[in-house]
Amino acid sequence: MNSSIPVQVSTLTDIVSISADAQGSEAFAFDSSGKVWAWGHFGSGFIGGGTSSPLTTDSQPIVPIQLSNLKNIVAIAYGGIGDKNKQSYGVSSAEQIWYALDSSGQIWGWDFIGNQAKDGIQITPDKVLNLSNIVAIAGRGADHRQDLETSGYALDSSGHVWAWGNGVNGELGNGTITDNQATPVQVSNLSNIVEIAGDGLHGFALDSSDRVWLWGIDTGGQTNGISNVPVQVLGLPK
Repeated sequence: MNSSIPVQVSTLTDIVSISADAQGSEAFAFDSSGKVWAWGHFGSGFIGGGTSSPLTTDSQPIVPIQLSNLKNIVAIAYGGIGDKNKQSYGVSSAEQIWYALDSSGQIWGWDFIGNQAKDGIQITPDKVLNLSNIVAIAGRGADHRQDLETSGYALDSSGHVWAWGNGVNGELGNGTITDNQATPVQVSNLSNIVEIAGDGLHGFALDSSDRVWLWGIDTGGQTNGISNVPVQVLGLPK
């Protein structure tokens, strides 16, 4: 359905937050009770890559579907598109990778294969191992032509940042270069972090002293080329 003016997503109430993929073709919302709702076109994969599926009204239900397999959710993030032929980033198979954080501090990953939101009810989310006491997550899914094999960042209650997924451009921030880091690793030299963000090529962190840190491919003039450990972003107004 196309509309040149905003239309209300029907049946949703008490919504706390929403999240969408990079293409804007699928969306999630979770409400104040931690229930997750989905709508849009799912499992569409790499749009523009020769295997795209048409977006039809049948695959974009007007009424959101509750995903009963996710409970007590407090955050959702889009991880990108992985390799559906192998285990990828804590998910047993991978195409459209999504992550959800529950109220106990555990991250769950799931591979949303299928053409309709209701297909997600059949998916069993996988626990992202070696992470606990997580308070925030950030997905690394970027533009649909660049988001192959990206994944996520997590912030724990002690103020440390964790990364997993593609790290060929230093996106893991732990001093290494790797193309498939399924187990989360701690980002080096960061402490007292209060907020995180990321995209397909960078990680960002804000600490309690209002300093901003960057790692991955540099676009801000802080380093020459790639930095696989965090560097402080200079020149920001105080």
